[in-house]
Amino acid sequence: MKLLCIDTAGKACSVALLEDDNLISELYLNNGFTHSVNLLRLIDGCFSLSGMEKKEIGIVGITNGPGSFTGLRIGMSTAKAFAQATGARIETVSTLDMLVRSAGANKRICAIMDARQDRVYGTYREDGKVILENGIYGIEEMLEKISLQTSEEVVFTGDGCVRYAGLIGKHENFRCLGRESVFGRASAIAPIALEQYSNGISFDAYDSRLDYYMPSQAERNRK
Repeated sequence: MKLLCIDTAGKACSVALLEDDNLISELYLNNGFTHSVNLLRLIDGCFSLSGMEKKEIGIVGITNGPGSFTGLRIGMSTAKAFAQATGARIETVSTLDMLVRSAGANKRICAIMDARQDRVYGTYREDGKVILENGIYGIEEMLEKISLQTSEEVVFTGDGCVRYAGLIGKHENFRCLGRESVFGRASAIAPIALEQYSNGISFDAYDSRLDYYMPSQAERNRK
């Protein structure tokens, strides 16, 4: 199965082409929120470099939240347009799950994304087991819960590492991935998408949905 994977949930934007678990090409750009300008260029670049044809794609894997509301919409609308044009199925993958997968083989991984007001979208896993479910947490509350859970090394990933590096660093057994790694990679979407597809979970261009985790600022202002 050939996959096109797209991540536009954060400041970085990445695109990957894979055949099953074999990475063919991947492009990554971290120059701010310019996804509306750069996403199609990255997709075209991956196809050009790989020699793969768009009509060969069977699955489009896309991060569907949490993350930047605008970034998520750009990614999803592009995925839907591609699926509608080619007949590919869409696999929606939590951004937090993608970040955990991107962090590699570390035993204890915490993925955090800045949700503002001292909150994060986060999850915590030990040896693949979910200890703290995907959700919204106060950053200090989450760090305290994890510190009570283990005294072993915990690896943090996600853009929350950039904003809350000082708080994380107060715990001797906590460390953040380097800045080049905290945003994750689109290629990490593929194994999750393939597992979902094998379990009969997929969407067409009309049924796939985003999961914002909270209302947008505009929606909150209307209330």
